[in-house]
Amino acid sequence: MTRDLAPPGSVYAIYAGLTALSAPLVHVFDASKMRKRGVPSHRIAERRGVATSDRPEGRLVWFHAVSVGETLS
Repeated sequence: MTRDLAPPGSVYAIYAGLTALSAPLVHVFDASKMRKRGVPSHRIAERRGVATSDRPEGRLVWFHAVSVGETLS
């Protein structure tokens, strides 16, 4: 038996709409906070997943980690 987790017109639609509307405000707040902490402006976009360097040639394995501790583990 399969069941939709969020039927159309449900609470999920409201959540998705509010998330889309609030995203620009969250980005502005986040960038402001990072500037106050001395993060270089060209690094701020990296927090949203925007690459700031070109992809190297050859085969790659990409890892995503939130903290140094996660990277080490």
